[in-house]
Amino acid sequence: MKNFNLRFFHHFLRDYFLVTIFLIVIVLGWPFSLIEWPEKYGKDDLELPKGYESDKYVMDHTTDRLLTFVQLSDTHLGFSNATEHKFERYLSKDRLLIKPNFHVLTGDITDGDNRTQHESDWILYKQILEKYDINKDLWFDVQGNHDIYGILNQEDEDNYYYQYTPNRDKLKDCSRAYKFSYKAPFGTYDFLALNFVHFPNPEYPYGLFGTDSVDLLDRFEEITDSWFVNHTFILSHYPIRTNLYSHKTVRSRKSMFDLLQEERIIAYLSGHIHSYENYLQKLDSKTNIIQASALALKWKDYRIVSIDNDIINFIETNLYEWPKILPTNPKNALFISKHEPLERIRKSTHIRTLIYEKSGDSTIKSVLVKIDGKLIGYMTRPINKDGSPLWVMPWSAQDYEGDDLHNIKYIINFNDGSKPKEQQHNFSVVGQQESIKLQWNMDFLYRTNWNALRKPVFWIGFGFILIRLFLFSKILISFCFPKDFVSKFQHTLFDTLDSDQYNLFQSIILHFKITFWRHVQLSNLYWFYLCALAIFSIALPSMIFKVANNRAWLIVWLFRACAGGNCTEYTLTYFYASVFTYFVFLPALELIVDLEIINKEESPNYMTERYIIFRSLAHIIVFLIGSVFIVHVYKDNLGTTGYLLSFGQVYVGLLLLIIAGYLLIKWVKKFTKKTNQIEITV
Repeated sequence: MKNFNLRFFHHFLRDYFLVTIFLIVIVLGWPFSLIEWPEKYGKDDLELPKGYESDKYVMDHTTDRLLTFVQLSDTHLGFSNATEHKFERYLSKDRLLIKPNFHVLTGDITDGDNRTQHESDWILYKQILEKYDINKDLWFDVQGNHDIYGILNQEDEDNYYYQYTPNRDKLKDCSRAYKFSYKAPFGTYDFLALNFVHFPNPEYPYGLFGTDSVDLLDRFEEITDSWFVNHTFILSHYPIRTNLYSHKTVRSRKSMFDLLQEERIIAYLSGHIHSYENYLQKLDSKTNIIQASALALKWKDYRIVSIDNDIINFIETNLYEWPKILPTNPKNALFISKHEPLERIRKSTHIRTLIYEKSGDSTIKSVLVKIDGKLIGYMTRPINKDGSPLWVMPWSAQDYEGDDLHNIKYIINFNDGSKPKEQQHNFSVVGQQESIKLQWNMDFLYRTNWNALRKPVFWIGFGFILIRLFLFSKILISFCFPKDFVSKFQHTLFDTLDSDQYNLFQSIILHFKITFWRHVQLSNLYWFYLCALAIFSIALPSMIFKVANNRAWLIVWLFRACAGGNCTEYTLTYFYASVFTYFVFLPALELIVDLEIINKEESPNYMTERYIIFRSLAHIIVFLIGSVFIVHVYKDNLGTTGYLLSFGQVYVGLLLLIIAGYLLIKWVKKFTKKTNQIEITV
């Protein structure tokens, strides 16, 4: 029995040689492809980036070159929830204590749901801004996916964003992008608001990710002059890794990534991902863009961003967290970018930190600073006319010029004796980056380049199916080889397998021979059915359902989706097609082939009924899991109509199940008849 089991698994692994190798490559190779190793900038990188004047500034105890702004995101205002009080709480309390120079709101302003926009939500948004006397020239917003549910196109009368945003005048030239510049006495800072939303934008599963467009890229190229300002920021609802980049500019034929690599963008500020753990890091080492996806104000969170002598820092905080500590020098090593004048950190004379207190009366007794566990000193708050929350402490940055990262900790003690508050981060004065601590599930989701992988992953699987069906078919073989070719090939193959005398290399060759032989066992009728279903799985629409408040039908193919005369491409169409190909069609194909073999009783000695049953059970389990996932996604999120009109995948999977079920019943009858004959003989 032990030898049988060893032979059993030996043959099983050999039959699935390509699958085994594929899984090994994925398991071992994918994590390494996600790792971003820490980078150390050279002397040239630490010098002032191109576009800056000669460095005449020193980071000292003054506030002359300091500004802050607040990023809000995902407020989800609307009748369907009660989050407006958190928005109002920020405007009535936190805003007055933080005193930012301006605000940005990165999408999902309202909570449009059920594929419907409600004008009352937008009226509420406008009323709140007016209630707290918000300066419209210092309030900037972009659309999110919830802000366009139920909208058919940009000109739709239900597209209330263009009616109620304070920035509607800036959107006259292009509804997908606008620029505003904040001019401070010490420099100019550009902000590019980019709208990557779909039109139409269905809810889950296709509306979760953004896409570019030709007019968006043309406008982005037109308004960007990053080499002539201190810093350029991008504002968008969707994080950069969740956008589909499939277009190019008309004039220069450049993609979004081409433009990002050529321009000097310091940070890409977004929302949408409500929970991201510690993934506020620069994801693209080629562009040196700081990725930062803000938490949702719907759940009380927001971000404070500082620009201190052109060094960028930020913290995530919430409505109930006081005091708030935002260190500005030395900079957190997680977010170092060579687009910043990093040399100013090494030449700085003071450690600098912004500390926001809840009330006007200070409750802070002292602020201690420790570096690498050693007490360095106490911070003080300079007397400034503007009441700046800046705390400083002299230091000698040259003492920390080694290649190693150093840890700095701020400890705040309070007058009332309550528990001290601590905050720490690692820093480097020579441009050494800190690598992010890996968590495989978050890395897999947010750091994989899905934009580049989505098509190759699908076409590899689909091409594998077509090759096996068309190259390993009786019809093709009858045209290319003599009539007795299959019988002779089978006889030689069976002799080799039954002898069980071959090495690893010969096992690999046998894998291809067995695959060829197994598929030749398909009858012409089932071969035709499988070929037709494979073509139908991509030629037919994957689903058809109503969008834009039931005003139009959205027809979704693998390559494109169309509704109301507008066509667009969705990121997740290839994802669901890949799930269907690998976890529904491929196991169904293997199951049908195995059932054909067992019904013919022409197989090698090791392919016993027990062996075939084991393989078939594995295929059935994978098939059912993949099918249940596809059906769940379509039915629960698209309703009964969308589910019933899901042609390309649901019904193809159903037909595959019918074919496999028919062959299974045929085998059961044969097995029962064979068992009865044995009993009668006995």
